Amino acid sequence: MTDRYTLYSAPGGGGMIVHAAFALEHIPVKLERVWWDDLGWHSKVIGHLNPLGQVPTMILPSGEVMTESAAMLLLLKDIAPESTLIPDSTDPSRPAFLRWLMVVNAALYPTFAYSDVPERWVQGDEQAAGRLKTGVDDHRKTLLTVLEQQAVGPWFFGAQMTALDLYFMTLRFWDPGLEWYAAHAPTLDRIGHDIAEIEPVRQVLNQYFDPS
Repeated sequence: MTDRYTLYSAPGGGGMIVHAAFALEHIPVKLERVWWDDLGWHSKVIGHLNPLGQVPTMILPSGEVMTESAAMLLLLKDIAPESTLIPDSTDPSRPAFLRWLMVVNAALYPTFAYSDVPERWVQGDEQAAGRLKTGVDDHRKTLLTVLEQQAVGPWFFGAQMTALDLYFMTLRFWDPGLEWYAAHAPTLDRIGHDIAEIEPVRQVLNQYFDPS
């Protein structure tokens, strides 16, 4: 056992969501970089920790392995009960927070798994892979439009910043890209931009976009 949280993540990857949340609560995290070409079931670096070979993967001080960013964020509330990133059980916004946290993780996140490498799912059929990518990319835009309509501003739920806002900090760098967000999801775009300017978050992002 140690007193350290170790986070395996890839440059520009979703691990920065978890890392930033821990940084906002002043909980030190040791970053272990995993390169994109060593992810998946045969990952040499994290395959023995996470059979899916996915990032983020976190090792808790107890030695237990934690996966899935939403699970790590909910665990953060147990580690730092005073945190406002996760609404308290008595907070009226908690049901909505849990709902949209799961929408992002269960509905939006999987679109990247299907469209980033579409040929994985329709082996040997390039035309089908192209149609799959187009359909999934369009579906992602629909989901983001729904989220944009739900965003209150200045943060997703209004005056209180939550861990959900950290997702938009990251998602706006992924497809469909910054220009699409600015034109079609300006509230989400502004949320992502503003949270990235908070100093502990900025320091985390520097490690993910300049992993030298």
